[in-house]
Amino acid sequence: MGKNFLIIKNLIKKKELECCRKEIEKNLCRINSYMKKTYCIDILTLDVKKWEELLKSDKLSKNDKHILRGQFDLETRLNEKIIEFCCLCGTYLSKLYQEPYTYMHLPPMARFVIPGNRFGKVPAHRDQDYNTHIKNFTTLWVPLVDITPDMGGVKFFDVPKEIKELEKAEIESRKITDWLPELKGLEKVNSFDANKFSLGDALIFDQSSIHESIPNQSEKIRFSLDMRFFKEEENSTKPYINIYTLERFNIE
Repeated sequence: MGKNFLIIKNLIKKKELECCRKEIEKNLCRINSYMKKTYCIDILTLDVKKWEELLKSDKLSKNDKHILRGQFDLETRLNEKIIEFCCLCGTYLSKLYQEPYTYMHLPPMARFVIPGNRFGKVPAHRDQDYNTHIKNFTTLWVPLVDITPDMGGVKFFDVPKEIKELEKAEIESRKITDWLPELKGLEKVNSFDANKFSLGDALIFDQSSIHESIPNQSEKIRFSLDMRFFKEEENSTKPYINIYTLERFNIE
């Protein structure tokens, strides 16, 4: 346990997780077939030099660059079975902590980090800076495989006494660079690696927790989902869903 995060043991049933992972793996096969056909890239075989060149070029669309960074496409993230699984996770979280979470931001994030893919590393940040459309929310990170230290995970930092807030222009710059500028002033603060999870475990933290991803140095793919839940009295200007009724809002 850390000051600004909590690992929950056995939050989700293994059978439910395995069903979701099968859906995720099926989508990964679809995406890999597309990338092979379109760019002659096998996204399951890391080619650092080639990928770096492609990420710097205009040959790939912005969405396809996300794939090289280990992010699933929107078709996967909007998959009905995956969304229903994420909503189910939210109901478990609400019941466990008696927190009246009602809504989940759409779409949830789905990631696959192949061994050694440094392009998938998310710099130190707070989720609130990526999700300015929601004022108060809780993030739930659910690994879809057993996580060992060599597979990486999430690194958390104690909040420094003095930290330079991101300017509006820096947040806007994400439209070009994808990642926000890394938060500064973390070199001398304490950190903790959340990198040991059994299937069914999950990780929760609030929108102000400073964290970054840890590289996958194992020989297996690290599959995970992360979701943002918020209460009934909160509001969002972007799409979201009622985790109990599955009613959707702000859908164009």
